[in-house]
Amino acid sequence: MSHDSPGQRRRAQRRARILDATLTLVRQRGIAALTMSEIAEASDYTPGALYRYFPSKGSLISALLQRELSKLSEHLSTRAPAVCDDPVVEALAQLLALGDTLRRLARERPATLALLQGSLADPARHVADEDAIHTPALIRLLTRIADRIAAASAVGALSTGDPSERALSWAFGLLGNLQLAKLQPLDARLAPDRLAGRLTHDLLLGWGACPRALGSARTHLEEIP
Repeated sequence: MSHDSPGQRRRAQRRARILDATLTLVRQRGIAALTMSEIAEASDYTPGALYRYFPSKGSLISALLQRELSKLSEHLSTRAPAVCDDPVVEALAQLLALGDTLRRLARERPATLALLQGSLADPARHVADEDAIHTPALIRLLTRIADRIAAASAVGALSTGDPSERALSWAFGLLGNLQLAKLQPLDARLAPDRLAGRLTHDLLLGWGACPRALGSARTHLEEIP
């Protein structure tokens, strides 16, 4: 049961409305070109009122990242249904399912994908260090991925390696591949979903997965209704 006062609830609702409007604008305009005046207009606030909720554009973007990363982390916290009794095949199936989940979320949440691409994958810095409240949410997300990788190594499905480094390579490799959607009309091989699936497969092989076990894991996953 929430113990927030009516005033706190109203403030939370107003912040959520501003964040929702900002997410829509990020998909339409990108982060770099977006202004606080545009966000205020889309949120039906004056610029002065907007600054009472977020003191800067960077703080607003960071709050939006915190919310969206937390949602992604919640999705990744659920394991896929077990597919077989072989611990190696099962561990690989869980990693493939995790990759499928990330790809599906990218398709279903294009605005969130645009936010991540425009902030985390852009060399330009849009959030100052003092405004970066989203960092713990990003760490939680990467930790969930690293935990699955570590579990696979523990049963011998993958070779020994730093699961945190592997999680970074996987997550940001997928993010980079998914940016190629704009080039798909030029070459069907650049379909981002296809490339992202291939990346997961190739990374798992590179991390020591047995090709036969990996194939069995994919087959078992595809047989799930």
